[in-house]
Amino acid sequence: MVKKVFDLAEQRKVAMEASLERLMRCGIGLCGSCMIGKYRVCRDGPVFTMAQLSEVKGELGISKLGFDGSRIDV
Repeated sequence: MVKKVFDLAEQRKVAMEASLERLMRCGIGLCGSCMIGKYRVCRDGPVFTMAQLSEVKGELGISKLGFDGSRIDV
């Protein structure tokens, strides 16, 4: 859903922010289990701006991270 809203906002040149969810293990940015692109959701988010989302749009809606850190297709 976030990807679809992001695509619509980008098309219509509307500013937006989105709250992202990732599996968080440590909650302080050390373990890297919540990474999306270069951002750690626990430390840099969970709310991201349009500019930040455009940097990681290739990862939105395609995969998630498992408990062991492996990527799982959604």
